[in-house]
Amino acid sequence: MHPDDIEAALIQYERALFLRGAEAAAEAARDFDLCFGDDAPRGLIQLLSGHERTR
Repeated sequence: MHPDDIEAALIQYERALFLRGAEAAAEAARDFDLCFGDDAPRGLIQLLSGHERTR
């Protein structure tokens, strides 16, 4: 995307990397809640069985 501008390429790469990291953190928090939250293990069972979690 930026073959002649290393700084711009690095900024673009880091921005994408940060977004993936934020998404992974949100998913990890959700998974932790599924396993150890007040509704455990019901939420985890619903996730693994393909049913939506209801609260």
